[in-house]
Amino acid sequence: MAPDQIVTGPNGRQERRVTVLGIDEASLVAALEQTTMPYALTGIPRVGSQAVAIVEPGELGVDAVGLGWDYLKRRLFDRAAIPAFLDQLTSVQVRELPAIQSASSSGMLPSY
Repeated sequence: MAPDQIVTGPNGRQERRVTVLGIDEASLVAALEQTTMPYALTGIPRVGSQAVAIVEPGELGVDAVGLGWDYLKRRLFDRAAIPAFLDQLTSVQVRELPAIQSASSSGMLPSY
C-alpha cells in the first residue's frame, strides 16, 4: 500500500488508514448491475450492515524468497511449526462500516 495510508496513532503504533465512501441502496444496485457477472452477486445484501476486510502482510514481512525457504525448512524438518508460521503470513482486520440505507429511508428513489 502507499505509505501515505500508514499513520501513527495516539498510542505510537502505526495504523492503516482506509478511505471508505458511503453507499446507498440505489448506488449499490447500479454498481452490481454494471458488473460483467451481476447474476453471481445476487447474495450481496442490498441494505443493512457492511464491513471492509483489510488483508496485508503479517509479522513475517514480504520477502517471498525468504518466506519460501522458511516454509520449506519447516515442511521438511518441523511440520508441527507450520500452523504458527502460516498464522503470521498475513494480518486481517475487519472494520464495520455504516449500514447501507434503503432508498426509502435515504430519500432517494431506486433506479431500475
